[in-house]
Amino acid sequence: MNMKIQTVKRLVWIPLLASVVLLNSCERRPLEDAYANVARIPVHIDWSQSGITVPAAADDEVNRVHRVSLRFFPQNGAKPFDVYMEEPNIIDATIDVPIGKYKVIAFNETIDDDAWWAGAMSFTDVNDYNKFAAYVVPYNAGRLSANFPFWHPAAGESVGSEPRKLASWSLGDFEVTQDMVQQCYTTEPAATRLSTQEEGWMNALTHIVMRRLTYNVTVTATVQNLVSSQANYANVSGFSDMVYMASAESLLISSKSPILHIKRKTSSLDEDISG
Repeated sequence: MNMKIQTVKRLVWIPLLASVVLLNSCERRPLEDAYANVARIPVHIDWSQSGITVPAAADDEVNRVHRVSLRFFPQNGAKPFDVYMEEPNIIDATIDVPIGKYKVIAFNETIDDDAWWAGAMSFTDVNDYNKFAAYVVPYNAGRLSANFPFWHPAAGESVGSEPRKLASWSLGDFEVTQDMVQQCYTTEPAATRLSTQEEGWMNALTHIVMRRLTYNVTVTATVQNLVSSQANYANVSGFSDMVYMASAESLLISSKSPILHIKRKTSSLDEDISG
């Protein structure tokens, strides 16, 4: 007989592209401001292509965004730094950015919030714009043995938990100039003080379109002549376990997701338990 044994949803990395539109704006600040080398940069984030519902309902932890990280990579080789947009200001905000040339990556949550990522996902090469990536944390030997005692991964294969939703956006050329800082101290029209390029940089972060890095995938397994089996295992291969935050490209490696199906007898009926 044919028996459908499991439908399992997993999140996998799929790259998309996002575009940047540059406009013009600046929040005014007083002349006596102590941060004379820092510009106030407006930020607006479009979440419509991220796969994350923003704003989410109060009890919707799946789509919850506690904060947004804007990670700035100085092009002079200095250490990257993060500027955060905290909930509920995860759509519109104004941030302070020092004078300098940068590359920028925006993404939901932070790289060091282990509690939120629940040990299922982590980040690597966080100081390198091109190599900065998120990856699924593989099970260690003990956890693998406890959950899947009859499955032994081949070389290059790994098992991990389903990661939480992740989205990102990147900009490879962003600069804050002295004129942009001065523009925040004056009421003169921007066109009289800033070049076209500076106007674009001033408002580059007002057109962030978060791109989806994780997708729900439904997998259905069918087994023939399943009568008295107590436990059944299947492997689903082809999923990548890493995605680059800047390019949204994923690594095509041999990653498998084991599926456990348990069938036990309850009175006169067969009960299927999939996990």
